Amino acid sequence: MPLIGEAKKTYMRKRYTDSRRMIVCPLCGIERFVSILQHNAGQVLCLNCSIHQPKGGRKISDLYFASLFWSMSAITESGCWKWMGGNRKEYGRIFVDGRFKSAHRVSWELSYGTIPSGLCVLHKCDNPLCVNPNHLFLGTTADNNLDMRSKGRSSYGIVFGEQNGKHKLNSEQVAQIKTYLRKGCGTSELGRQYGVSHMIINAIKRGITWVAI
Repeated sequence: MPLIGEAKKTYMRKRYTDSRRMIVCPLCGIERFVSILQHNAGQVLCLNCSIHQPKGGRKISDLYFASLFWSMSAITESGCWKWMGGNRKEYGRIFVDGRFKSAHRVSWELSYGTIPSGLCVLHKCDNPLCVNPNHLFLGTTADNNLDMRSKGRSSYGIVFGEQNGKHKLNSEQVAQIKTYLRKGCGTSELGRQYGVSHMIINAIKRGITWVAI
């Protein structure tokens, strides 16, 4: 029985340690352990600094916030700065200015200033977790949708083109179809010719699928 009790203590101690992260308070330099959830959310201030933090929580304009934010990313071989904090739907996020914000949008704000109303922050590298400001650019929602489709994906996880395992056409066939469409051929006729429904041809015609061709 004593062995079982000791083994349980060892197990619980390891479980507790594995669920914690050692961090350094960016304001006073004190080291302390935080839970993984706190670490991922960027809650790294010590208790004393948290108590004296301005009402409303940390803000992007806070002097220490930039160093805190960049410390939560890791440089990869591809040049991307991979976000190591919390994430949702493949995109990094952090709690700041009283709410959760996308990490790549915060990266833009820290580097270039306020994001104009109605614009999105897009990735040149097609890596949702990247916060390298050199890999980001501004665009409209339409630009964002076109960018996703041209790279063979969508915000709903849909894969387009030959990357989709259920594709019925290849790039060469789609190029031929677009040529015929420009010449005025009907969607039903082309559907019969290529062995697909007229709806698939119509989607190509309207620019819903196969945008990159």
